[in-house]
Amino acid sequence: MKGVLENIQHYCIHDGPGIRTVVFLKGCPLRCRWCSNPTTQEHKPELLYHADKCFSCGHCAEICPQRAVTREGEAVIFDRALCDGCGLCAKECPGKALQIAGVERDTADVLGDIKKDMAFYRNSGGGVTLSGGEVLAQAAFALDLMAACKRYGIHLALETSGSANARSACPRGCRRLPLLRRETCGRRRSSGTHRTGLRAHPRQPRRRADRAAGS
Repeated sequence: MKGVLENIQHYCIHDGPGIRTVVFLKGCPLRCRWCSNPTTQEHKPELLYHADKCFSCGHCAEICPQRAVTREGEAVIFDRALCDGCGLCAKECPGKALQIAGVERDTADVLGDIKKDMAFYRNSGGGVTLSGGEVLAQAAFALDLMAACKRYGIHLALETSGSANARSACPRGCRRLPLLRRETCGRRRSSGTHRTGLRAHPRQPRRRADRAAGS
C-alpha cells in the first residue's frame, strides 16, 4: 500500500519513550494558526521556494513541463494550479532554492528505513511514532504500516488531533496501540473555526444523555 510522506526523522527523543523514528504523513483537515509542521497540511507533494537561495537564472522556467514557472524581471512566479509536484525543477535548481515537500512511498519501502534503527529500539525501549499532518487522514496506509511494524515487535505510538474524516477507519488499530497521543485543537465552538479552519460540530443531546447514563 502507498502513502504520501513528508519526512522520516531518525533518533527522536521527544515523541514517545526511548529513541524513536518519527514518520510524518502528509495531509490534515485543520489549518491551525500555531501548526508546527505546515508543510504537512496538503495531501499531495508540493513545491517549496526559498527566495534567499534563488540565483534568478530562470532554469526552472525553461524546464518545467507544465509551464507552471514564469519570470517577471528578476522575480520567479509559480502557478500552483498548474504545478503537479513532479520535482524536476527542484532536482535541477543550482541554488537549491526549490524543494518538494512530500513523496509517495509504499509500506515495504518505509519499513526498510524503519528497520535500520532496530538496534536503537532494542537498547532504549524506543520504537516508531506516526505523526503529521493528521495520521488518520491516511488511515488505511497508517494501519498497514503499523501492522508491518508489529510483525517485528516494534513499539508504536500515534499522534493525532482526532479530527480527520477517516478517523472511523482506524479505531480497531488505535485501541491496540501502546501509546496514543491526542492534541485537542480549538474545540470551543466560538474559536474553533477561527483558530483551526475547521468548524466545530454542535454537540448531540442524545450522546450527552448516553454518557450521563454510563452507556
